[in-house]
Amino acid sequence: FLQSAAILEGALKKFVAANNLIDSELIIYSNWADWRALAATQVSKNVIAVSRAHNADVYFERHPKSYLPFRKLLLENLDAVFFISENGKAYTVSKMLGGLKKDLLVARLGTPFKGRNPDADEKVLTVVSCSRMDRVKRIDLIGDILCKSNLPIRWIHFGDGNSRNELEVLRKEWMKKLPSLTIEFMGNVSNEQVMQFYLSHHVDLFINTSEYEGIPVAMMEAMSTGIPVMATNAGGVNELVNDENGKLIQQPVNIEEAAKWLHKFYSLSSEEKKLKREKAFEMWNKNFNAAINSLVFAKELLELKK
Repeated sequence: FLQSAAILEGALKKFVAANNLIDSELIIYSNWADWRALAATQVSKNVIAVSRAHNADVYFERHPKSYLPFRKLLLENLDAVFFISENGKAYTVSKMLGGLKKDLLVARLGTPFKGRNPDADEKVLTVVSCSRMDRVKRIDLIGDILCKSNLPIRWIHFGDGNSRNELEVLRKEWMKKLPSLTIEFMGNVSNEQVMQFYLSHHVDLFINTSEYEGIPVAMMEAMSTGIPVMATNAGGVNELVNDENGKLIQQPVNIEEAAKWLHKFYSLSSEEKKLKREKAFEMWNKNFNAAINSLVFAKELLELKK
């Protein structure tokens, strides 16, 4: 950790010198609260050094030894830390035994508005998920929930990863067990392709069953088009998903209860489904609209310079 920070510190100092930059005029921003943020704090005492803090750079449990090094050193030297969720901030305050609260802020991420998901009232429930295929994302739980629901479902997953082979085996088993279930693993596709799918194909529900999360951008993107979300109560997800715009699944995940809710969602009237879609869009527009959040964040950075 310290070695990586030292190497980056040297590179930053060379960059400042080579471009004749005045350190008292600089804000150095790290997107991650790790060795990169620590390097930013060491360039000069006159530089304002700030960092975002997301998920793996916040929660100790995300790591093999359930530990993140040099948290106190990092937080004492940064001028401000901007957490993407209230949950991440509260977690860090608890780890710091209540110290350094004045430097710990919340600045939500956001996504741009690209358009709305087309409305439809179809007999087949179209479900989408978007994430890496690894054990933390627990994509197998999505398949178990869908299979248990005993509904006509089309499930499309965007993303690839080291669990792809075992999920392909499960995919065949799920569709054999429930013939009314079709599953399409789309693999790695661009963000533009995912958004284009949302804008051109009706989607009833976005599902996420991760064990750990910050506040997923993929979830924000789906809600920005008006797609309701069903997700596990991980990290700051409960600051985005609720009973009005979808369903928050408590952990450990109860497959049967989640399947029952899915059946209930399927049985909603067209008007009730439209209301959930509007509530999903409203949540995004109020709290996760990049056009608003980026301006607020910029103003907060300028205030630090003052």
